[in-house]
Amino acid sequence: MNDSQQPLILVVDDEPEVLGEVAAATTAAGYACHGCATGEAAEEFAQRHLPDLIILDVQLGGQSGLALCERLKSAPALRRVPVMFLSRSQVPDIIRRNDTVGGTYYLRKPLDPRVLVELIDMLTSAAGTREFLADPNLMVPCEVIHGNANDRGVGPQEMCPL
Repeated sequence: MNDSQQPLILVVDDEPEVLGEVAAATTAAGYACHGCATGEAAEEFAQRHLPDLIILDVQLGGQSGLALCERLKSAPALRRVPVMFLSRSQVPDIIRRNDTVGGTYYLRKPLDPRVLVELIDMLTSAAGTREFLADPNLMVPCEVIHGNANDRGVGPQEMCPL
């Protein structure tokens, strides 16, 4: 996706603490990280820099992260970029809607940095392979990951397109 040696992660969240926490975890793990607090800034950055992964809050201060994901995925260059959603919400409908708009994972806040990096490692190693991205029939498990280390587990194991 991006031209640097480090996979580029775009983090979109209106909470500065979350942006800082994700940036600290990802840079410590060797990733390049760029944070945006608004959907508009994220769209502009993503179009210019083609991130390898987008981590996106479901609620962006009155904006819908789900709608932003749909807009990002409508751009041909971004269609295959994995999107990991973040939220404090535990409403089952939000998980279904995550899958509908093209989300790969749903991670609950508060985040466990180890779980976050583990998922990022998995998504970026797969996304970095051109053959992997070229397969339009690829199916991956759509999982619900609980970010709280005390309540971690994997949810529904249905298959969906990446």
